[in-house]
Amino acid sequence: MADRVRTQVYNLLNGGGFKSNPPIGVQEKLTRITGDQSYIVPVTVDVQNEFEFSSIVKNLKEYLYLQFYGIRGDDSLEITETYKDNNNTVDLVFPERGNERKCTVRVYRLYAYELDNLTETNAGISYQTQLINKMRSAGYTTQQRAEEGESGADLTLNVNGIEVRIEIKSPGSAYGSGQLQYRSFASGWTIKPSDKQNPEFEKILAQNNILPRLSSSWYRTGYFPEERASKYAQQQLGERRYEINSSYIRQYYNKVHYLQYKNKGLFLIDVDDNPLKLDIPLLDSNKCYFRARVQNSGRGRFKYVGELYAPNLITYANQVSLDGDLDFLENINN
Repeated sequence: MADRVRTQVYNLLNGGGFKSNPPIGVQEKLTRITGDQSYIVPVTVDVQNEFEFSSIVKNLKEYLYLQFYGIRGDDSLEITETYKDNNNTVDLVFPERGNERKCTVRVYRLYAYELDNLTETNAGISYQTQLINKMRSAGYTTQQRAEEGESGADLTLNVNGIEVRIEIKSPGSAYGSGQLQYRSFASGWTIKPSDKQNPEFEKILAQNNILPRLSSSWYRTGYFPEERASKYAQQQLGERRYEINSSYIRQYYNKVHYLQYKNKGLFLIDVDDNPLKLDIPLLDSNKCYFRARVQNSGRGRFKYVGELYAPNLITYANQVSLDGDLDFLENINN
């Protein structure tokens, strides 16, 4: 059922059946089915105003309901909606009936959410969801999705009474990021304030004197950017990379115990904070760097961003991983 509904919804939206101003963007049809959900998203709406976004989502929900369930007159088939990310993302969830799996349309307010690469973003979300579902099935968590907030962890496990906080990464992901802004020649480049920003990001840049170095380097291009980035700014400024020690990557994740990297395994953040007493490597790479660039956010929008990267992680042979057999967790006790 989910496959059929997913295909029908995608064809309806991708074919322009739903009309709005501005129009919605159906970027890709995802094919994953994980746990009890099947996502066909992302759908994007390029609006600045939250009220306009909510209005478009409401109309989209009504449109999909009428297309699928309206003629049946059955209230139990109504599509539910859940707002998150400060009301900039909405899940429209088709109901589950009998052995039919749920189908979800995830709608992003593009201006606020500023997605960069939807394929890469959704690959990361897919891996997070897959891993969370696996750990929930094994009884180590009750989470439904990656967490946000003060814990700083994507996944929190309870292993025989031991709380374990884990960051989840997949290939191509940055290890922390923030949006940059330019105010004046005197103040140079700064970090754009955000209540979602990890405070360690600003500390790391200050500890490595990165923003003054970036300002000096970008000044030499002779281009003085406007508040909103553009393709022209991307061409004029290019990107800059500044080497940093891997200890700063670990500093960024100082609120978690471990980092799980897809197809590589678990890594330790702090040698003195290993609650499961695992024999795993410290998160380490000899090629860590900060990257500043003008990033294409899709649909003609750009932004100035800074990101932390740690390629070529140093691994162990037969490294412990949440991707494989979980027997190693069963043997852990207080």
